[in-house]
Amino acid sequence: MYLTGYLTQVRDYKIDDGWQDNMVALKIPNLEIKQIFETEVSKWFEDSSKKWNRTEFIKSVAW
Repeated sequence: MYLTGYLTQVRDYKIDDGWQDNMVALKIPNLEIKQIFETEVSKWFEDSSKKWNRTEFIKSVAW
């Protein structure tokens, strides 16, 4: 999703200093992509998400 532009990297100066070296902050870049996440991306994960708790995933990509 990052490589296709659905998620973009948050600039380093906006990241909290508590992050580990192997972590990258990502964000939804605009309202149009946010709407895609709310509809289409949710559908992509719907079947597999029934098997795992997606609360942390949703919180991590929240606008």
